[in-house]
Amino acid sequence: MFDRRREPRMKSNLTVLIWGIDIEGMRFSQSALARNISQHGALLAGIEWQLRPGDLLGIQHGQKRARFRVVWARSSGTEEKTLAAVHKLEAEACPWLEKLHPPTEATTLSAADLMADTLRSNLLSPLLESVQQGEQGHG
Repeated sequence: MFDRRREPRMKSNLTVLIWGIDIEGMRFSQSALARNISQHGALLAGIEWQLRPGDLLGIQHGQKRARFRVVWARSSGTEEKTLAAVHKLEAEACPWLEKLHPPTEATTLSAADLMADTLRSNLLSPLLESVQQGEQGHG
């Protein structure tokens, strides 16, 4: 079967808050599970409301929120209730981006740390080299 996704999804079990309007026009808000995630979408499980393709959902993970469009939705026939594949709207930031790309030491350095590292390598390294060369010449 041909996979139309543009990017791979990562298996997850993230608890998210979702809200929107169901097929009967009723507003809802509930917790759901993001079973797998990518930078642009997710598979949601445990939805207690009926949704249809094209519906808009708000999704929050931690303190970050974004709007998503339902790609497809169907009853799972299990305790997972309704499953829905969702795709993030273009202008929105991914609410679980840090789960996909955990911060590394390099990305958590402050601007001051980066400036200090640059000064050390650009100024101190040549100075140390000249001192070491001078010691070798005198020894």
